[in-house]
Amino acid sequence: MVKNATLGKKAAADATAEVAAEATAGAATEAAAETSANANADTVATMGADQAEGLRSMFGEAQARFLCLACALDGDTAVQITMGLAHCLRQQGQRVLYIDEIPMHARQTIKSLSYTVRYDLAQALENDIALEKTVYKAEDNLWFSVALRMARSFKTRRLKPPTLMDRLQKLSLELDIVLHATSEPVDGVMRALSKTSQPIVITAPDDASLIRAIELIREFSQQTDGRPISVVVVGGDTQEQGQSAFDTLSVASKSLLDQPLDLIGWLAATPLSNSTEKSKQPAGLIIPSTLYGKLATMLNHA
Repeated sequence: MVKNATLGKKAAADATAEVAAEATAGAATEAAAETSANANADTVATMGADQAEGLRSMFGEAQARFLCLACALDGDTAVQITMGLAHCLRQQGQRVLYIDEIPMHARQTIKSLSYTVRYDLAQALENDIALEKTVYKAEDNLWFSVALRMARSFKTRRLKPPTLMDRLQKLSLELDIVLHATSEPVDGVMRALSKTSQPIVITAPDDASLIRAIELIREFSQQTDGRPISVVVVGGDTQEQGQSAFDTLSVASKSLLDQPLDLIGWLAATPLSNSTEKSKQPAGLIIPSTLYGKLATMLNHA
């Protein structure tokens, strides 16, 4: 009987401990649920920052993703879209380096660079100056470089290894994404910047833009090895019009270059009044403020 009583007391103690553990777990679960609910009420930018930091914690600091954004648009629209994208990504918590290689002569109303700079990135890749003098901290999570001399330095064979991305790793500059904005991509320049760049062609549906897009695709095809090149169509009244423009571009790319394309999305935008389908110049566009976030989502999944 003493033995049975002892066992009974032990069972009661175990049951009490189990109930206490369940109560503690329940309280922890409720607290976690409340914390999760509060987190869901945060802004999109804060959520993006948490996600970016979470990925860095899980996988460590890998080399940044390198996107070459080649714009078959007028220079002003190209600057506006790519710079707006950079700001959108940085506000989401991604650490962005924006490289501006859109020629000044292609800009009609935007006559200056987005930020004041002293040195061109080409000077660092020629080993004339230190790299950190050409990479400027512009905003929170945003660095800026200008690369207007890169094509000339490549043609005169002054660019020297290693690549920009390798140099950035040695500099210990922690980045998530590098955006290389250009309207005149040169294969040798892209190779000097990164061994593994991802080309993205941004075009409008007008004839002049599509012709320019084929020229951009031809330059990219030298390093794709038959892999599809991603395309974003901006402009047009409907998604069907954007799809039709892409289909025309895809057929031309396949027949002329044997280069497959991949449409990653269409974005609405209004053509400027001086941009017509008969113009020999790529279209200028009025960009809605919501375009940048939509483009960021497309590129994050491309």
